[in-house]
Amino acid sequence: INLAHNNISLSEMPNEWKHGWLNLRSLNLSHNNIGPSIDLLHLKFDQNEIIVDLSHNVMEKIRFNEKMAHLFREKISVHLTHRRTINISDNPFNCDCDCLHLAQNLVDSPIHLMTYWFRFFGDKLICSAPQHLKGLDIREVELDKFVCPTDACPPGCQCNKIPYPSAPSVGCSATGMQ
Repeated sequence: INLAHNNISLSEMPNEWKHGWLNLRSLNLSHNNIGPSIDLLHLKFDQNEIIVDLSHNVMEKIRFNEKMAHLFREKISVHLTHRRTINISDNPFNCDCDCLHLAQNLVDSPIHLMTYWFRFFGDKLICSAPQHLKGLDIREVELDKFVCPTDACPPGCQCNKIPYPSAPSVGCSATGMQ
């Protein structure tokens, strides 16, 4: 099905596409209005082999959390050989800590649960934010650079959540604290 250039958002996508039409092999949703943030559950198609084109949309984040991990673990033994192939090229990705899971999938990390269910790919996978990573290819960013600022921080300091290798970062050099 080719639905490119239709200003479609994920909320307008009928569940039949994901769960009812088991013979669907290709779904082109490129050049639409999908994003800025989507959960992996939006991409959990029941089809054994499907290619979904989400290129040229407005996706900044593809979320993956522990609740989703639990749901995927329950079905992982059934679907190990049936990954969903998803083109995410030319989207304005925010390469913060929420992008770590996607980055691990793009380098096909065998320890990452997402890799068993999805194969994300694209020619242009460029960070649009944060500023220090803007213009870099997601696949070339070191995993410890995917960080998020946190509010739980001493006054005058800058604190970041660094999910890989799971550690906080506190910078207080401007205040004279060590």
